[in-house]
Amino acid sequence: RIADAGQLRRALFICDRDELRNQAAAALQRIFGSDAAVVSHGNPQKNARLLVATYQTLGVDAEEADANFLINNYPENYFSHIVIDECHRSAWGKWSLVLTRNPDAVQVGLTATPRFIENEETTKENQADTTISADNVRYFGEPVYEYDISQAIEDGYLAACEIIKRDVFLDNNLQTEREIGIKQTDLVNKDIRDAVTGEKTSVEDVEQYYTALSFESRLILPERVNEMCRDLFDLLVSTGVPEQKTIIFCASDNHADSVASTLNNLYALWCEENNYQRADPYAFKCTAATNGGSYIADMRGSTNHHFIATTVDLLATGVDVPAVQNIVFFRYVRSVIAFYQMIGRGTRLYIPNDKLMFRVYDYTNATRLFSKGFKS
Repeated sequence: RIADAGQLRRALFICDRDELRNQAAAALQRIFGSDAAVVSHGNPQKNARLLVATYQTLGVDAEEADANFLINNYPENYFSHIVIDECHRSAWGKWSLVLTRNPDAVQVGLTATPRFIENEETTKENQADTTISADNVRYFGEPVYEYDISQAIEDGYLAACEIIKRDVFLDNNLQTEREIGIKQTDLVNKDIRDAVTGEKTSVEDVEQYYTALSFESRLILPERVNEMCRDLFDLLVSTGVPEQKTIIFCASDNHADSVASTLNNLYALWCEENNYQRADPYAFKCTAATNGGSYIADMRGSTNHHFIATTVDLLATGVDVPAVQNIVFFRYVRSVIAFYQMIGRGTRLYIPNDKLMFRVYDYTNATRLFSKGFKS
């Protein structure tokens, strides 16, 4: 719209991850062709009108960053328009040089998070959410455009969701939101793993008590992982076939590893018992620690492999995988912003498969955050 109005001189579209940069560049190049280009350390792309860059490339991703790439290649007021993608994730620090060096530019912050959050739980995650929302409003001012997720579903732009709640390690009355814990004595004769190292540990070395929030983030119980995976696999089979594009949010890298391995074993056994042609890979870990971003294109585009992605945060924000049919919570979530970003991975419509809805399998009572409404 800006270009059509003849206002676009030079624009900068900023992302905080390579995957989001590449995703944005592909979408913009479909409209602008070679006039939209990816900025790299070796090529500032000064001939293109629309530049797509990461904070890291510009040298403004941390307080200690030198910003040399930005300063040496783009003088003050070089850009007529600046768009900050996923602005709720950005640190309000060194990267602000991009904005302050272009005070005459039209500056737009894009986010799928709210201005005001109703925080009923006093947690560090909620305090961080409130700060992020306040920072967005403080800099960008009141939103010039808002669109509610429920309205988008009603209008047919987003997929509706069906919520399936499970009660593993939760109080039976989910409305109380009262999570239970586990005592050291409950772990006697149990297989216990350290969530960080993945190494087996003894009951003598664990703490006296763990709240539910510690499960999988500090303490992994293979028996619990197995039961949750088995329950999820049975649900997938009962709703069609095991090969459904699914994102499972896990609590740690080792947890994501365990979940992927367990689901692959369950799938292999099911295929053998049912004389079924196996797809490979079926479940795979998609985390930053394993360069998981390289698998996103396979999950997005293929109908023959890469069906279930186990992740921690890599797929939580901004990544566009329209074919996803299921969002699964195997981790406890306290942040309203993080929750809505995770849910957003499933809301894309996917016309090739007639996807008009998706399912949320909730094993940690994460969907209670739907009731923590946004004031907007």
